[in-house]
Amino acid sequence: MSSFDYDSKRLDQKVTKGRFDGEVAIVCGGASGIGRATVKRFLNDGAKVAVFDLNAENDFDEDENVEVYQTDCSKKENCESSVSSVISDFGKINHLVYSVAYFGSKALDATEEDWLKSLMVNVAGAGFMISAVTPHLEKAEEKRRSVCLLTSISASQAQWHRWTYGATKGALMSLVRHATLELGQKEIRVNSVSPSWIWTPEVAKAYPEKSEINSKTGPGQTYHSIGRVGEVDEVAASICFLASRDAGFIHGHDLQVGGGYHALGPEGCQPAKFAGSTDSLF
Repeated sequence: MSSFDYDSKRLDQKVTKGRFDGEVAIVCGGASGIGRATVKRFLNDGAKVAVFDLNAENDFDEDENVEVYQTDCSKKENCESSVSSVISDFGKINHLVYSVAYFGSKALDATEEDWLKSLMVNVAGAGFMISAVTPHLEKAEEKRRSVCLLTSISASQAQWHRWTYGATKGALMSLVRHATLELGQKEIRVNSVSPSWIWTPEVAKAYPEKSEINSKTGPGQTYHSIGRVGEVDEVAASICFLASRDAGFIHGHDLQVGGGYHALGPEGCQPAKFAGSTDSLF
């Protein structure tokens, strides 16, 4: 098992087995990272899963409940074609998860190409997919229809040199709020999940060793009051919860999966003296 992969021993996946029996989920960006873990959690919980990814390799242990469709979600026709294939293969669609992301982060140095690629992959692709699946979600069983977009702490927190990435993640949060109106009338719930630092192949490019990222001076302890970075299966569990009937009255919500990152102020996790404090505290 890859160190980034789904850990079947850590969470309550035994409790949720079967909750998606007879349902079909599309996971865009499901070949790696958080998307891959989401595929595995849906499978654990009984769903059949269609993976949309540029990587067309199916390495999900030859699971007959998974099909991989090579898809460029930044292309509207490609999204529509792949959705049609899912209907042909599975007969219906209950859930959509959009976990596709272009991580190119630029600021003052951003070119027109940087902006357009970020917007097309991270934002327009989500819109294309929602439009493509909505007619099919409408036909799915009541209370078994959902959309979840993967946003980020970068949508709500200021970070150095992340204009292109952060702006698109903020746009996804806005898209969720607006989509609640049209989709809500069709009894399709739409929400988002905002992870903080999660141990993924992308994060490992900056911190190759997990021990480094969770060290005393690493982002795990510096930015997260829980004292570590998150795991992909923890985010996947949150995504699948939002798709479940247990979340049946959650609509238009951004679920922060951040280990306390979102709650911190400028002082971070470090103690600081303030008026009225005593030296003995520090």
